[in-house]
Amino acid sequence: MKKLHWGAWAFIVIICLQACRKETPAVVEAAPTEDSVNVTVCDSDTIIEDAPPAAADGLFADFIYDFMRRKQFQLSRIAFPLPVNTNGKEKRIAREAWKFDHLFAHQDIYTIIYDNPKALQADKDTTQTHVKVEMIKFKEGTICQYIFNKQRGQWMLTAIDEHSLSGTTDKDFYTFFHKFATNTDFQQSHISNPFDFKTYDYDSFQELEGILDAAQWVDYRPEMPTNLMVNIRYGKAQPQSKFRALAIISISAGMGCTMEFRHRSKGWMLTRLEN
Repeated sequence: MKKLHWGAWAFIVIICLQACRKETPAVVEAAPTEDSVNVTVCDSDTIIEDAPPAAADGLFADFIYDFMRRKQFQLSRIAFPLPVNTNGKEKRIAREAWKFDHLFAHQDIYTIIYDNPKALQADKDTTQTHVKVEMIKFKEGTICQYIFNKQRGQWMLTAIDEHSLSGTTDKDFYTFFHKFATNTDFQQSHISNPFDFKTYDYDSFQELEGILDAAQWVDYRPEMPTNLMVNIRYGKAQPQSKFRALAIISISAGMGCTMEFRHRSKGWMLTRLEN
């Protein structure tokens, strides 16, 4: 069996998580005919008041960056009265009741889950029309989904849905990944031996690719979300798929890695790491 060994360099991706800072939202009365809900209030120093760039409706990543930081832009991109479903009970929030929501602007990282190998470039596809931003709280066992749809060429927040994690479409993979990220013994037993590995040497400007033994995983594994996981899903989930690729992306540095998993007889197994 071939192994990769590099004595001249070592490349380890470490991404630090910070807890999301949230403030207690003020109680705001909605319009008389509509129910209101509380949303997260953004710190004033994250609000940008100038107009967003003209390309804000190209890639969803560009749009959401502005949506999380520009107050007036956010207001203009919400389909009011906004339906908010909490554990099966729906309310509608009026424009007058909305408080600026920074979503994951204060997080250091977010993830993208792909359930089809052909969809690995979905985040770079300007023809996408449906995206969910998911806030998954493993300890509480809940998931809050912000649902965005592109309407007449513009991204709009069209609904918010919060419910139990056990009731979500891809609960099997989420449950697996949380245990994979928090239990080292479980993690080691769910790594293919060997597994594929690819990285980039910034000194030689070359891609390096090969295989590693499962025992070498500890030298290259990334820091993974353990309690709060912010995930972006492009298109509709395909829970029946036996493939998952989970990209961990740093908001500030633009760095990241991708872990690929395949469902086999032992369950989900990590088969590839790329950073």
